[in-house]
Amino acid sequence: MRLANPNPPRNPKNGMMASQLYLSDRSDKPFVHLNCAAIPEALIESELFGYKKGAFTGANQNGKTGLIAAAENGVLFLDEISELPLHLQSKLLQFLQNKTYIPVGGSQVQKADVRIIAATNTNLLELTRTGQFRADLFYRLNILPLNIPPLRERREDIVPLLDFYLKKYNNKYQKDHTLSGNLTDVFYNYDWPGNIRELENLLERLVITVENKEIDLRDLPDKIRNEQLGQISSLHALPANQTLTEYLNQIEREIIEETYRQLQSTRKAAARLGVTQAYIARRFKKYKLKVVEEKDLTTME
Repeated sequence: MRLANPNPPRNPKNGMMASQLYLSDRSDKPFVHLNCAAIPEALIESELFGYKKGAFTGANQNGKTGLIAAAENGVLFLDEISELPLHLQSKLLQFLQNKTYIPVGGSQVQKADVRIIAATNTNLLELTRTGQFRADLFYRLNILPLNIPPLRERREDIVPLLDFYLKKYNNKYQKDHTLSGNLTDVFYNYDWPGNIRELENLLERLVITVENKEIDLRDLPDKIRNEQLGQISSLHALPANQTLTEYLNQIEREIIEETYRQLQSTRKAAARLGVTQAYIARRFKKYKLKVVEEKDLTTME
């Protein structure tokens, strides 16, 4: 199984998804992770394919086993595959096609049974058009593509992730922190440009630095706090061309529309907003909002 992401989101935590895909028929075999962007171009070939004794100046006298060999019968996860140099893309393509490769400085063909999972935060298809990524390698990898949306597009995952990482770092640092309701709401509405990695790092920072048991808005980094408070304060300024009723209706419509967009269910949207499903149905008709589950709207009246 080769996996790639031709239309990727920005910086998803691909490693978490790859580790879950690993829990398959090869879950008791090696799982090897290589970040193609973290290895210097001069070293990545020897890291991936290994090298023989005397392959280059400074090489280990006994040679070195490459990551492909280390992942035998298991999974090799190539993160940031778009950063793989062009001259190595052809060598990787040969391995994918024939399950064979030649270590650096070697002369004998080696075989390996390895499942490749590849991930990227760039548009590989676009890179093939500009000549920065081999088209034949792209189509060889792109057998089962999975798109992992950024965290801002799956906000229903934010609270479970907060709970998970809060518990993780409370245990790690022997703390007993909780999150205030206001802080949880801010986290829910924050866009998380750094995705799960940003959320995890922020939770760890707060667990370490906050002295009180309850972590609140005042404990947030200035950038996030000021951004969120700025959004909240802007709501209090009544536009000159609107009455209060018109403005409140506009806010209600936007909240209901956004909540439904995230949850794709009037029932779930009602639960999230603390109102009845019939209330949501009436507001959908009042504001002429579109809903997939039309039969729900007729039965809820």
